[in-house]
Amino acid sequence: NKRAAGLVNGSLRTLARRKDELEKPHDLATKYSHPQPLVDCLRASMDEETLEAFLAADNDIPKTALQANPLKASAEQVAAALDEAGIACEPHPWLPGCFLVSGTGNLESLPLFQSGAVYVQDAAAKLAVLASGAAPGMRVLDCCAAPGGKSSQLAAALGGQGLLVSNEFVAARAEVLRSNLERMG
Repeated sequence: NKRAAGLVNGSLRTLARRKDELEKPHDLATKYSHPQPLVDCLRASMDEETLEAFLAADNDIPKTALQANPLKASAEQVAAALDEAGIACEPHPWLPGCFLVSGTGNLESLPLFQSGAVYVQDAAAKLAVLASGAAPGMRVLDCCAAPGGKSSQLAAALGGQGLLVSNEFVAARAEVLRSNLERMG
């Protein structure tokens, strides 16, 4: 029915205008858009206040994280370059060489990005590399490696001593991987 889209859009616009009049959900699963079984599982391991804070945080949009590439620049050099470019940044609270940034505009246009001195990478990806324990002299396999953030961090951890094999099955993603690893040095 061609009029269905109009009906749905009209209903959604009405709900948006009157959202303050709607009754707030009482259960945390609905309030924070999480499956009830997940909420129940989490509830078994934490108190209600912590659970609600956890679910609310899970819906937050994370800050953009830039990882310094030690093969191209030190964390101090990256921080100075970000400051010089007028980009608000703060060191990540528990990850060395990681900066939380805002006001960057197009990150790919930054000279730091173009030169391979930084890589846009979620803090969790960096944490995975740290947890791997990669160190000089090791042999490391990174499967499904595109776009290359973890591979570049693993290469830095190897420090030019050892073997890193980065594999990507999908041809288009393999090209992105190759391009990013070349840029990152």
